[in-house]
Amino acid sequence: MYVVYSTPTVILDDLEDNVPAEWKFILLGKFYAPKFVDSEVIKKELISDWEILKDVEIIPLASGVFKVIFEILREKRKVLKNGPWSIQGYVFSVQPWFANFQLKDYPFEWIRLWIQVFGLPLERNRPFSRVQVLFHLQNPLLVERSVRSDNKVFTVKFKYERLPVFCYFCGVIGHNYRICTK
Repeated sequence: MYVVYSTPTVILDDLEDNVPAEWKFILLGKFYAPKFVDSEVIKKELISDWEILKDVEIIPLASGVFKVIFEILREKRKVLKNGPWSIQGYVFSVQPWFANFQLKDYPFEWIRLWIQVFGLPLERNRPFSRVQVLFHLQNPLLVERSVRSDNKVFTVKFKYERLPVFCYFCGVIGHNYRICTK
């Protein structure tokens, strides 16, 4: 058993329990960018990245927030589970519909990231482990972290897959070092 001292939460469950039938094919998405991008450009980039087989409808709901309607449930699940997604390098966070939630209460600031963990003990029989985590956009990315296994502490290193724009100075996703305020 490995204990990582950090805030990300490992994803283990299916998020579609008890969703009304009319919402089973819908995701909500929020685009985090410091600039305006036309909704048609957003739709074209997402459909290309998602490799959707059937049509998908992307409807603006509010500034930077979209309702995404899929024809095939499997494609919706693929999009929900395989992020992070980005448009022109900036985060497009997707969330399932939640009952009795107002748009302002959706947890768009949490995205799914794939991380490769290097430096685990040799008994793992591979050079790294690959995990998916829920990551809060205000947290800085970690380069390495101390972990404990059987009362022994060692350092592991992280390599992130398909990262959107992030700042090399402060480590936060969503801006680069040129506009960093820290």
